[in-house]
Amino acid sequence: MFKRFTLFLLTICLASCQKDPNQSSIPTLIVDIDNVTEAKLSDYFESIDYVWMEDESTEDASIGVMHRLILHRDKFYIFDEDICICFYIFSDKGDFIRKVRGYGDGPGSYMYPSSFQVVQDTIRLVDISQRKILSYDLDGNWLYDAKLRSPALEVFVDTKGNEFYYAASYLSTDIMNQVQVYDQVGTLNFEVFPFRGTFEEIKTINREPFIEINEGVVFLEQYADTLFLLKNEKSEPFLLFDFLKKGFTKSDLNQIKDYEPLEYLDYLNNRIPLYFLGMAVGNQRYFLGYFQYRNNHYLGIYDFEKTSGSVFKSGIINDLDQGKVIHGLSNLNDSSVYAWTTGRDLYKHVQHLRSKMTDQTWETFVKGEGYKLVSTANRAKNSENRVLMILKWKK
Repeated sequence: MFKRFTLFLLTICLASCQKDPNQSSIPTLIVDIDNVTEAKLSDYFESIDYVWMEDESTEDASIGVMHRLILHRDKFYIFDEDICICFYIFSDKGDFIRKVRGYGDGPGSYMYPSSFQVVQDTIRLVDISQRKILSYDLDGNWLYDAKLRSPALEVFVDTKGNEFYYAASYLSTDIMNQVQVYDQVGTLNFEVFPFRGTFEEIKTINREPFIEINEGVVFLEQYADTLFLLKNEKSEPFLLFDFLKKGFTKSDLNQIKDYEPLEYLDYLNNRIPLYFLGMAVGNQRYFLGYFQYRNNHYLGIYDFEKTSGSVFKSGIINDLDQGKVIHGLSNLNDSSVYAWTTGRDLYKHVQHLRSKMTDQTWETFVKGEGYKLVSTANRAKNSENRVLMILKWKK
C-alpha cells in the first residue's frame, strides 16, 4: 500500500513538473527555503478578532475535530467528519445553538460525510458512501436528499452556482478526470485533470481542494508545481512554484520504489523532497500556500499586485496585538481567514505576556491593542474548546 501510494504520487508530480519555456509570463513563486525569514501579520492583515465557541452550557458544544468552518449570515457552522460525525451551529458571537447528527442509512441520514458547504441559505452535506447530498435549512433541520451527479469526495459550489466535483479514481471506473464542472441545471460543462500514474485506484484526499479567487476557482492539487484557475469552462495556469531543484526528480521515484513500510515512513517524515501540501488561502491580491521539505514546513506568499513572492517559516508573528503565532490558516469569506487555538492555550499565552509587563504597561495594553485578546482569554481560560482568531485582509 505504502509503495503503491508513493509511486502514484510521484508519477503525478513528475508528469506535471515538465515546465514550458514559454511560461515566463505566468506568476511564479520561487520557493527558496534556504533564505527564509519570519512573516508578520501586519504585512498582510489589518485586524484580528477573537470568537470563543463557548462550551460551558452543555457538553454538546464541545467540538471534536474542526474539518470545515463556515460563517453565514449570523451563524458559524462547524463540520466534524471523524469524532462526532456531525455539524455544530454557533452564533457569530460564539454562543452554542445546536449539534446536528444523522448517522444512518436512510433518508436524512449519512454514513460517511466528506464535504460541507452553505449555498444560498441551504446547508449541503455530501455522503460519499450513499452518493448523495443532504440539504438542511440554516437551523439544521433536514430538508431532502439528492443524488450526486457523479461520485465525488468534495462538491464545491461557486458564487455563480457552478458545481465543482472532486473525485478519486477508486470511486468509479467511469470517472476519467479528477474534476468535473456542472452548471446550475446539472449540465456537465467540462472535465479536467486526468488521472495519471500506474496506480489510479489510489488517490490523495484533499479536504479542501478548491478556493474561489479572481472570479474563478483554483484547484489546489497536492504535489503539483503548477496551480490552475478554472474559469469560463476552461483551465489556465494560475501560479507556478519553482522549487529550485529541491522538488521531486526521477531518481526519487527509483530510490523509494523498493522501500519497506517503515523505511517509507521515515522517507516521508524526514527525507521527502520539497512539495506543495495542497493547503492555501487567498484573495484577489494575495496567495498564501503551505509547503513541506523533509520534516520542516514553510509558508509561501505571492503578491499579485507587486508580482513578487516570499517564503517564510510556517508560523506568522502576531504583531497586531502580541497574540499567539498563527499557524494553519483557512478561508472564512472574501475578506477574512481564520486560525484557531483553545481557550486554555490562549489564556496561557496571555499569562505569559502579563509576566513580562509592568503593572502600568499591562493596564495600557489591556485597554488598548490587547483588549479583545485578554477579554476572550479570560472568558475561555478553563475551556478546551476552539477560539477562532479571525484575520481581515489588507486591501
